[in-house]
Amino acid sequence: NHITLHAGVKATVIDRDRRVVIGSPLRGTAAPYGLDGCDPNAARVEEPYDTVIIATGSRPFVPPLEGTDKAGTFLFRTIDDCDQIASYAKRCRTATVIGGGLLGLEAARGLLTHGVTVTVLEAFPQLMAAQLDPEAGAMLRTAIEGMGIRVLPSTIATHILGNTYVTGLQCKDGSVLDTDMVVISTGIRPIVEIAKDSGLTVERGIVCDDQLRTSDLDIFAVGECVQHRGVIYGLVDPIWDQTKVIADVLTGTNPRASYHGSKLATKLKVMGIDLVSMGDPKQLPAEADVVVYREPSRGVYKRLVIHDDILTSAILLGETDTAGVLTQMFMLNSAVPQRRADLLFGTSSGMPILSVFDLPDQAQICNCNGIAKGKIKES
Repeated sequence: NHITLHAGVKATVIDRDRRVVIGSPLRGTAAPYGLDGCDPNAARVEEPYDTVIIATGSRPFVPPLEGTDKAGTFLFRTIDDCDQIASYAKRCRTATVIGGGLLGLEAARGLLTHGVTVTVLEAFPQLMAAQLDPEAGAMLRTAIEGMGIRVLPSTIATHILGNTYVTGLQCKDGSVLDTDMVVISTGIRPIVEIAKDSGLTVERGIVCDDQLRTSDLDIFAVGECVQHRGVIYGLVDPIWDQTKVIADVLTGTNPRASYHGSKLATKLKVMGIDLVSMGDPKQLPAEADVVVYREPSRGVYKRLVIHDDILTSAILLGETDTAGVLTQMFMLNSAVPQRRADLLFGTSSGMPILSVFDLPDQAQICNCNGIAKGKIKES
């Protein structure tokens, strides 16, 4: 494919005056999460460029916590992490997950399958604070605890206890939790060292404009290392959106292509729990309709926020039958029916709320591979 690959070489700096990217070979195996590990004695690699795209991604955020070097402490981000966690869990009776977000809850559910007793520590008063309102968070906690997972909200760990391997956790409130292993899942931090060292503008991430250009117009960035309009994304959908824009700009297909941010819809992948969230439930536009249906005895909670007949956020917990239609309406800014109940339970006539024939060709059907309706029609 006419691609030159320098495997085992870490790009360390972009020499913008000479217009070359400089890299250094790593010592043995590449260090995880983009950390250092370059061999100071190896000859460096230089590649000239017309355009650079930085796609360094992110590494897991580790909160201020003493003792993270002890055996039995794991981050949860890659396939290798999963393999190591599963292997170590076989020798454990108890496990603790720090972080009650999407990945943290998925890690906790996965640990249950290895026969360990699992506890989740969450610094916020509720689970999945970024995706759920307090009522949904409370109902999700009930469902998670019903699986046998203990949840400790508003709890911050300060020390991992033990000599060489994990034996417990000490918390900020003075309590001590016995545990044989700790899994940390507390979000991400963009990998921005090369951008900083190259003199580009960096705040929390690499600052980019609507064409994903950095402060140097010949250098672009894409993915979880990017800060666009103050936002850093940790999901795959925004990366598809960003790469389409960069491809159009660089190939000349559409030199004016621009990225205006991404609308986020997430699904909790935990067996036995149906949960879909779209948008930010904390954003309530003036004069918005807030439609809520709750059935606590069955663990069902549905909440829609509608403004000017456009769905701005949604939570579906316990029943997600209409999630597909709601997701398309949310992503496409489609006008919703005047009878809001149709969005929660379907139409009384049985007719679809939104037909596939009503969708534009750019409507994305497969999120994992970024396949739109038009592509399927062409095939």
